Amino acid sequence: MYRSHQMELTYTIIQSSSDVGSCRRSVRAMGERLPFSEEKLGYLELIVTELANNLLAHHAEKGVIVAQCLEEGKAQGIEVIAMDLGPGISRVEEAMRDGVSSGGTLGIGLGSVVRNSDEFDIISFPSTESMPRFRGWQPTGTGVMARLWVERPKGWNSPWRVVVHEDPCPGETVSGDGVGVWTTPLGLRVVVCDGLGHGPIAHDVSQRALDYCANSLDSDLFNLVHGVDEHLRGTRGCAFAVVDIHPGIKQLSYLGVGNLLVRMVPRPKSTFLLHRGIVGTQRLPKLRVRTQEWSDASTLWLASDGLSYRWDLESVGPMGRSVSAHDPSLLRHFLVRDHRREHDDVTVVAVQERS
Repeated sequence: MYRSHQMELTYTIIQSSSDVGSCRRSVRAMGERLPFSEEKLGYLELIVTELANNLLAHHAEKGVIVAQCLEEGKAQGIEVIAMDLGPGISRVEEAMRDGVSSGGTLGIGLGSVVRNSDEFDIISFPSTESMPRFRGWQPTGTGVMARLWVERPKGWNSPWRVVVHEDPCPGETVSGDGVGVWTTPLGLRVVVCDGLGHGPIAHDVSQRALDYCANSLDSDLFNLVHGVDEHLRGTRGCAFAVVDIHPGIKQLSYLGVGNLLVRMVPRPKSTFLLHRGIVGTQRLPKLRVRTQEWSDASTLWLASDGLSYRWDLESVGPMGRSVSAHDPSLLRHFLVRDHRREHDDVTVVAVQERS
């Protein structure tokens, strides 16, 4: 269903009107490589222009536009996200109404983005409010997501929504992390691995582990991890975690070795426990497959150690509300922005059952 590969993704820092034009042209060129109609390319340009101008008009601190190509089955599209570290929006609903502006503009930007997008989401953390902290994390600023499909899907050919964020270590062209997601007769299997170190050698180790997993979908978790361990002998090895989701019995099973993160929202009664060690180089500890309850309202999050563990989506939000119900693609950008370790690959995966 999904194998690690770098989807085209661009970052544009918005500091001047020339940045707005450069960003618009860059995203249009991305759209022209997909079978967008001329009309939809116009919508795409409008979305980018409005979001970038909004960052400029409000003098947003560290305002950035992130654009990424999307593939979900046969559906193709582009996702545009605007983020900043500014003071936030105190009344989001009001800000999206035409004619409302605090930056001296016509006040039609966000409303226009909503009307011309197939999917839209916004999160804002007003600095005037008393925001709760979780282990020192106090999010700031605003994130806006607009998604436009070549042809808006009338139905999805998979019951699963999978969001993957992969960034190599600064200075490297490939990531030493790897992600594999496969449908199985009972549900879904998700694998995240992190090759020791980073760069091409770590990348090759992770891909070798994923190759083994792709050919072993009928293996149970215990035998899968032992098989990967044998398959990686003679390499640097990797941290490795695998999760099987079985929606029919409302349960997931998991097994992991090494410094990886597995979480679920809403939080289960017990935390996810992974074994210490490295797969492929050290003698494995006594492995134990563990289970958690699963529901169609759950979101599973996995990450490599390029993302700090110091976050909890249910503990931080405007007015003390959880932000976990927002689009996971938008949430992952907040996580990576605020919790990425500086000198490592970072991988974040979110999995939801489509309602």
